[in-house]
Amino acid sequence: LRKDFPVSIQRQPRPQVLPMDATPALSGELQRLREIVTDPFLGGDMTGAEKMLQDFLSLHRKPDVEAHARFYLGQVLFIEGRKREAFMQFLMAQDAYYQETRPWLDACYDALVQIDR
Repeated sequence: LRKDFPVSIQRQPRPQVLPMDATPALSGELQRLREIVTDPFLGGDMTGAEKMLQDFLSLHRKPDVEAHARFYLGQVLFIEGRKREAFMQFLMAQDAYYQETRPWLDACYDALVQIDR
């Protein structure tokens, strides 16, 4: 990260849907997660998406399903401007979604560096 770059020049990631959530063939936990993604998340209701994702994560989930949900929760928190919380969610999702979380982690880091200056 170059410290002389203003934040406005740095790329901000756009909301991203994982490929597996673009197909209707899901069932069980993943179907519920897909419903959260297709309704409030893609509909722009980040407050609703956050609540539903927090509720979803309040139950014990398999590690891959939890990482899946945390990837979306990180995006929601980032969009809401809660970069520190988003950063933590992306860290918890990165083992399962390394490529997908990289741009988000970088954007969170860049924003946090600007805040801490």
